[in-house]
Amino acid sequence: MTQVRSGAGQTYDRALHRPYLTLAEVAARLGRSPRTLREWIVHGCPGNDGPIRLDAIRLGRCWMVRVEWLDAFEERLGVRKEGQSKGAA
Repeated sequence: MTQVRSGAGQTYDRALHRPYLTLAEVAARLGRSPRTLREWIVHGCPGNDGPIRLDAIRLGRCWMVRVEWLDAFEERLGVRKEGQSKGAA
C-alpha cells in the first residue's frame, strides 16, 4: 500500500484514491503499447463510425487517463470486460 500525505496533513491510500492512470497502466490493461495509446489520444482508434479518441489529459510531459474515460472508451469500442459473457449487459 502506498500512502500519501495530502496538503491538509491527511494520509490516504494512493491506490484507492488515484483519479488517473498512467499510459503504462492503460497499456497493460488494454494489451497495447504506450505509443499506440498516444496515437489513439491524438488521432483516434479506427472504429465503425470513424476514429474513436481515448480521452486523456497532459500533466507536464505525461498523458493521464481517468478510469471512467477508459471505461467509456472500451464501451465505445465494444470491448468486453473480464468475466462478462457476450450476452451480458
